Amino acid sequence: MTELPLFWDRFGSEIELEGMPDAIEKWDATNGATLEEPQLQLLRTVEGALGLQITKMDLLARDSNLVSLPRTSSLLGAHRQVPPQVVKVEYSNGQRAVVRTPYLRADDPGLEKNHPIYLAKFWREMNLLKWLTSSSSMPVPGVHAIIDAPRPDLFPCAIIDFVPGTLLLNACGRFPYAIKEHLMYSFAKISVELFRLEVPQQIGTLEISKDGALNVIPWKTINHGQCATEIFETLEDFIDYLIQRKLNSNAIGSDPTSRARGKQVLALLTSKLQPILSQLNKPSHRRCVLTHDDLNQTNILVDSLSGDITGLIDWEFQSVRPAVLAANYPPCVQYHGLGGDPRLDDEDGVFWTTSPQDATRLRALYAEVIISLASHAVSLTCGGHRLSRIWIGSTGRHSCTETSSGRR
Repeated sequence: MTELPLFWDRFGSEIELEGMPDAIEKWDATNGATLEEPQLQLLRTVEGALGLQITKMDLLARDSNLVSLPRTSSLLGAHRQVPPQVVKVEYSNGQRAVVRTPYLRADDPGLEKNHPIYLAKFWREMNLLKWLTSSSSMPVPGVHAIIDAPRPDLFPCAIIDFVPGTLLLNACGRFPYAIKEHLMYSFAKISVELFRLEVPQQIGTLEISKDGALNVIPWKTINHGQCATEIFETLEDFIDYLIQRKLNSNAIGSDPTSRARGKQVLALLTSKLQPILSQLNKPSHRRCVLTHDDLNQTNILVDSLSGDITGLIDWEFQSVRPAVLAANYPPCVQYHGLGGDPRLDDEDGVFWTTSPQDATRLRALYAEVIISLASHAVSLTCGGHRLSRIWIGSTGRHSCTETSSGRR
């Protein structure tokens, strides 16, 4: 019997949980299974464009996200019938690939009018993947083909590499300590390479045109309502923006007492920032680098035997920002300070994939490896007083919890 993934709760106790499934739904043509019309439409579109027969199809994304019009239609049938946004397919020749279509969020207000936003996000991610595969050796999926929408009411889809591996969320807890050490080496090598990529020296989201030109646009965040409206030129300007965004959000509370306290904390933080920022004046601190903004443990694939990172996926949200704000420890060992320490969390449904003792040692190892690999190690490891930037940079009460934990 397969062991369940292992986690640690906020008291440091081990707990077994189910983890994330490999697929939400599976279809296999060889066992006589049938497809509903939306699924069949996607299958025909891919087969017609590539000239290959699909024999298996696995739904990898949850159907709480929509991917095509009309809103009344779902992959899983009952309540909305729309094609899936991420599926793994296997062709009759045994080759495998992943089919991606634009993400649509069912909970976004005014869904129809936001379609151009989602389509732009889709093209931004595909163009970024093409650039990363041609400009680096990082383990990101390559893009094989973009298939135009067969009808006006549907979106295009991309055929990208199937990346082998196990979700870090499911594997990390059971890793022997030696494998976790190797994982830190793998993370460090990728971090250094990511920081060495040449990107425009402005703060925002990276957008790459079809001809390969790199540009920065206002920061596109996971929460559309929190997206920036301007490009920032300096670290100070960006910090000011983050503070104002925090002040205007419900993250500091919704009742008058909580908001008053939150404003006091932000005012105190602001008064302490100037001397901190004045110390962060080296080019290695200020140089803008590319950052994966959703690098949680379900977007990292690993070899379950060696601990090598085999894939960094889902680059839908990314940004270019000063290195001192981009630096962080790997999500599986973010066990430090506000938003990353279970002892400061009052939610029983939040779990970590590394024990407190191992996380401390592994962070130290990661820092040592970074120093051995990079001359700008100070920016890659310290994160520039991360306790401050974690809280002002998040839109919720906990910023690291989602990216360094498993949930029930």
